[in-house]
Amino acid sequence: KRVADYFKSRYGDLENALKNLDPDGEFDLYTFEAALKKWGVQVDSVVELFGHIDLDWSNTISVHELFQVLELPMQEAQEREEQRRNSEVSRIFEQLAKSIRHKFGSIADYFAKEALKHGTTAEGGHGEISKGRFRGLLKDLGIDLDATQAQRVFSKIDKNSSGSVSMQELQNALNFN
Repeated sequence: KRVADYFKSRYGDLENALKNLDPDGEFDLYTFEAALKKWGVQVDSVVELFGHIDLDWSNTISVHELFQVLELPMQEAQEREEQRRNSEVSRIFEQLAKSIRHKFGSIADYFAKEALKHGTTAEGGHGEISKGRFRGLLKDLGIDLDATQAQRVFSKIDKNSSGSVSMQELQNALNFN
């Protein structure tokens, strides 16, 4: 909304703004952030906004993509953001599943190794991992997520909202059998 407001105030409307920009222009994350600063537009998270616009995960956004999003009604923009977040979680789930298979063989093997490391058993109710241990798992697997992404993924896995993830919840989320 802030970006749209900037273009509307500077050019009168989005159509005129689009005419004043290079139609073949593209932004990567860094040039987009620099453009926002140049335009005097402050956003809560440049990365989130960039991801909201870059639905095809090309790591670039064209001027056309930018204006396509700016012209969306608010409800459509929110639906698009939800779609982007779900796609992001799905991609992370795929990466997590592949990395667990590669490093541990299976989720059950991971939980067994965790139980041995912490002196517990995987069966007696200790077969769950906390948010902190989940972040440790991501780090061990080389999956670099910011805190918001990690929380989003953890919340999608933690179906019963217990604050910890069971072996079954992780298997279900990652389609392990």
